[in-house]
Amino acid sequence: MRHSQVLIWAMAVLVSDVILLAGNALETIRKEVAEGDSVVFECDLDYDSNKKFYWVQDLQGGDLRLIIERFQNSTDLLSAYRNRTDITLEGPDGTSLKIGSVRRTDKATNGSYYECQQLEGDERKTRYELYVTYPPDPPRNIQVHGGRLYSFNISCTAGDPGGLTQKLCLKQLQVGKNVSICKEDIDRGEDVQFSVEGLNHNTTYQVCVYAENQLGSSGCGQASVVKVTTEAIGQFYASVRLLNVPFTSSDPNHQTNRDLVNRMNKTLIALLQPSHPDLTVEVTEIQKGSVIVTMLFKGVQKEMETINATLKQAVTGGDLARIGVDPHYFYTFYHRKSDTPTRLWWIAIVVVLVLVVLVAVGVLLVYCRRKNKKKEVTNMAEHMPTCFEGGDIKKLTERMKDSKICIVHGQFGIGKSYAVMNYVQAKTKSYVTWFIGYTSNDFSGAIKKEQTGLSLKTVREKLLAFVEELKESGRPVNIKQGETDISKICEALKASKSECLLVFDDVQDINVIPRQLLNPWPELTVLITTMDETMGQHPDASHIPCLKMNGFSSHSSPDQEGPSDAVSFLRLGREDNVFMQTEESLLKDLANQFACLPLGLSLAKSHILDSGTSVQEYLDHLHQQRNAMGRGNKDLSEPEENIFAAVQLLLNHRMNEVSRQVFQLMAFLMPNNIPTAFLAEAYWHLRGRGANIDEFVKAVRKLSLGEVTEDKTTKMRMMTIHQLTRRAILDMVTDADQTQMIHALVKAFLALLIKDTRETRVGAFVSQLLPHLLFLLEHHPALSLETILSVDKSNNPLLTALIRLHEVICYLYCQQRYPKGAKQHATKAKRLCYHLCEDLRGPSKDIKKVCGMLMEEGQTRFQQDVYGQTVTRQLITSSNIDVLKLKVPQSVTVLVTLASMVERFQTLSKEQYRRLITHGAALPDDKVQAAYLIELVVSVFYTSGRILFYLHGDDRKKYFDTASKELHFSHELSREFASNTDVHLLNEMLSKRAGILYLRKETWPSKEDPNKVKSSQEQKKDLKEVIKGYNKLIEDRNCYFEYGILKKFPKQDNFNAMFCYRSIVDCYKRLTKLASSTPKDRQGFIRGHNANADKMIEYAEKQGTRVDQQGPIIDGIELLPEVYNMRAQFIIDMYAAGFKDELPEDDRLQSAACWAKKALSIVSCKPLHKAKANQLLASVFIKAYEHQEELHFDHEDIEVTDETTQLIRNRHHPNNSDMLKQAGEHLQKSKEIYKEFPNATADISENNKLVEKLSEYEQKEAPRQAQQIPSQEALAATGGGGVRDPTSIEMDILPLRKN
Repeated sequence: MRHSQVLIWAMAVLVSDVILLAGNALETIRKEVAEGDSVVFECDLDYDSNKKFYWVQDLQGGDLRLIIERFQNSTDLLSAYRNRTDITLEGPDGTSLKIGSVRRTDKATNGSYYECQQLEGDERKTRYELYVTYPPDPPRNIQVHGGRLYSFNISCTAGDPGGLTQKLCLKQLQVGKNVSICKEDIDRGEDVQFSVEGLNHNTTYQVCVYAENQLGSSGCGQASVVKVTTEAIGQFYASVRLLNVPFTSSDPNHQTNRDLVNRMNKTLIALLQPSHPDLTVEVTEIQKGSVIVTMLFKGVQKEMETINATLKQAVTGGDLARIGVDPHYFYTFYHRKSDTPTRLWWIAIVVVLVLVVLVAVGVLLVYCRRKNKKKEVTNMAEHMPTCFEGGDIKKLTERMKDSKICIVHGQFGIGKSYAVMNYVQAKTKSYVTWFIGYTSNDFSGAIKKEQTGLSLKTVREKLLAFVEELKESGRPVNIKQGETDISKICEALKASKSECLLVFDDVQDINVIPRQLLNPWPELTVLITTMDETMGQHPDASHIPCLKMNGFSSHSSPDQEGPSDAVSFLRLGREDNVFMQTEESLLKDLANQFACLPLGLSLAKSHILDSGTSVQEYLDHLHQQRNAMGRGNKDLSEPEENIFAAVQLLLNHRMNEVSRQVFQLMAFLMPNNIPTAFLAEAYWHLRGRGANIDEFVKAVRKLSLGEVTEDKTTKMRMMTIHQLTRRAILDMVTDADQTQMIHALVKAFLALLIKDTRETRVGAFVSQLLPHLLFLLEHHPALSLETILSVDKSNNPLLTALIRLHEVICYLYCQQRYPKGAKQHATKAKRLCYHLCEDLRGPSKDIKKVCGMLMEEGQTRFQQDVYGQTVTRQLITSSNIDVLKLKVPQSVTVLVTLASMVERFQTLSKEQYRRLITHGAALPDDKVQAAYLIELVVSVFYTSGRILFYLHGDDRKKYFDTASKELHFSHELSREFASNTDVHLLNEMLSKRAGILYLRKETWPSKEDPNKVKSSQEQKKDLKEVIKGYNKLIEDRNCYFEYGILKKFPKQDNFNAMFCYRSIVDCYKRLTKLASSTPKDRQGFIRGHNANADKMIEYAEKQGTRVDQQGPIIDGIELLPEVYNMRAQFIIDMYAAGFKDELPEDDRLQSAACWAKKALSIVSCKPLHKAKANQLLASVFIKAYEHQEELHFDHEDIEVTDETTQLIRNRHHPNNSDMLKQAGEHLQKSKEIYKEFPNATADISENNKLVEKLSEYEQKEAPRQAQQIPSQEALAATGGGGVRDPTSIEMDILPLRKN
């Protein structure tokens, strides 16, 4: 009844109010808009707010369709537009019509218009035509015809061009001769034919026929792709006799037979070729007997019988008598008569000999492998419980018999990885197998640019891990510790002679794979999977064989005995399983539901076996589930929809509630490398209780829902699911559940994504989480900045959570020397802070007012705030426990529990936090509530200010004023809070230690003139004040808390001491270089530098460093390699500045080299520190070369003593050349690393300067080496020359000192 009333009302409005206004507009404006884009129609009438205002669509014939009505403050969508949330009114008067997402049905053309109207006094001048453009529809009625040996034809009918000019194209989707044909300017409904020529016979081609306009392509969906197999070649021989023709030669090519051969060819081609265009005729033999002519007929195999019959009829019927053919003589055969058994005997003998040799070699190989059997090395995931060698795997196995490398490509979900992994499983006993798959642990902006595909950095990291595993297994891989040069890694692998099989999965760019591996040596096998069908056409990959994956087949091929692949896969397993009792036709029906995709069949098989249901019952359930599916299946093909349904059936009926909800949480993250520790934390926040992760992992494996691997660094299990599986999970999550799950995931990130990444394992864990956080923030509108800012702060529980997450991302980006990305997230965090507290805006802030407001706001919103609920539930690290031990008695069991939680990346519970409160190691609730917003804000401005120290040049100068204000504000607000509550936040110390004191070390701006750098005296004064500041921090006796937990105790904090001494060392280094420093000053600065450097290294080495049985450091904090490098850098800088004579006896180039090597010896040494250490070693060798040169030119003035004799002996140019060579090797290592860190501009500039200097010295040394070459043998014979061992040269590096 209500709908009828609405309809009557709408009709009344049309008749009485609007229809009389049709056609009043004077001007028509055409707007062309792409589907999905927005459009705004401006209204130019004189708007009267007291009258009803409409936007209408003026239809052909004068009819009107109401769109929207506005009267005073009420706006209503009308008619068919009632559910269009994207249609709004905007503009100064609210009279402009905005369609936020234009649909095809919104078009208004050919006499149809959009108009604004108002009753009475309507004076509008403009109406609008709307042309909606969109990608074209795919062609229809695609048919193949005219198939021949080397060509075929395809016809189709063009679809809707999308309002634009379209072209129809045909392209080949698999390896073979590249075919790409396009026909321009095709109208809708036009019939188009493509002729594809130049193909191979008896070859299957998969081609796509698609339409394209300037907005895009119709794509290669299932309906647009056809398979065509060219005809196979057939042949036979025929002999005829020519009467009354003299015999001249048995050679058909002899000149005397030319006319005869031409006459026969012309006659037979005219007879046969019109009906058989691919037919060829060749005279192969001429014999005596009058003249007997033997001819070879080649053509389409299935036409051979017809050709033979036609030829026989022409000969015996006398049709060829005109050219002398005897009608009584006609013989046909399929092999040349000249073939003799002798050749077959020889072939048989050779085959037997080859078999004997192969058997002997095989026995020998088995013996050798058993004798030399080593530890198995593999990182392959534990694969699906069912392993079946289908057609694709057989083709891959066959292809790899003759090749050491192959590109495996195919469509999404076709089973590329499945085929490759099953092929690899058969090789694990004889090969070292290593999987190099997509991951995104990088903090750089590449995460946002490229969500999928293998990266160069991942390849490098995985190859390094592979080499380490090989070395641990006892295989002879001769490579230096921490080597990062890809070419040297490949050379070491090749030299090891280890049988290796490498899998590069999900490759989008062939350039990420080292070129050496694209040309494998005999012991190496390489498999590459990709969705890019054209990868084999890349210049670096053109020699690599390619294999197209087609999935399982549902029908047996002509040469296949027994059931099809799909049926065989389902029946694989126990003989009494349900599939053995099911008719093959029903199994084929099941396979066809998934288009024989291995993913779908694996899911179906796992469900049926786990549930014990019949195949028919499963099909019924599948169809029911498919019909009940939700919003995420609109763009799927039918097989993909069935995969969706199969996933949802497994989750609903074969998983318990806990495992199902844990699995559903994965749908909001990237599908690969999800740490199980994160899923456990997220589930706790979702349901308030723990999840049995072992049971969850077991269910995932059993039901074929994903793969589980273990990360070598974190010792954490990692989950990976298929993209289709992820989408299927997301489809079944309701809007209410989605909100809860996003909140749970956000809370898990707040608890686990910490900034203290000093420990190697923690740093690796955080790097695994960051890509998932970026993915969540980017893909879920509820977490967007615009959404958060559009809601009042009091009603938005996610506001502070988003502030914290963007601040942490900013911090981590700074750690990775990516200031551009850091600034983006700092800006977002500050905008959200302004939404939280308006008083934070502007250059000058009232510290007392801001502090009071944030304390009061914190106590008000703490309980309902997402961030407030997770403040004290944080990840504890070993460094945290070391501090807590200074406050909590060793007998308290909570410390033992926390230590075990560190290994599992578990967060602090409420009960554990309460126990820490009782020992004074944590703040009580009221203090936490008062502090948490203060701490959040000061952290944002501290982190934002510290971006300055990662900028360079003009960018650094421009940001200085902003950074100075933010760092001082952060420090002052922390101190104000301490004065009010007697609680010292960790930020109070950090903003001084790594913020304000850092600012004073800057050489710009001068206090006298802000546009100039500081004078030498001004710098000296500031640096001495900074040294005093750090000494005060070392003696600081305050307790500092972070998020309620004690983080710094008055007793000695090793990290704080190391950090402060490190900064003091840097100040003394700067002081020694100042022009105003006298030699006496410098000696004092050098003594101060060395004394503090010793303390810096002492405290750095105290922080949890462990040593293995062989001696190398196997763990340590991030800054330990840096302090070693700083020690080496100082010595080198003093040499470069000409102050080497003022250095103590212990500070020599050899010492600098030793410090740099210590940095490289740390397994956890990060790439930038490795690059710096190699750069320092290069500097050492170049300085040593310069000293040798100085000795060479000045030795006549040196008094020869025992001290200088060895130096003079070492001045031979061959040794100089060795120094330059080693310098070049270290510079190359640094260069390779810096390619990954383009923002490390200062270090890169220094590296380039060393490269230029090295080049100069090499040119200088080249003619000397040419003169030295003839004398090398003589020198070697006397034991006094030749090229020396590089290690001995390293140990002989000494400075030249004049008396």
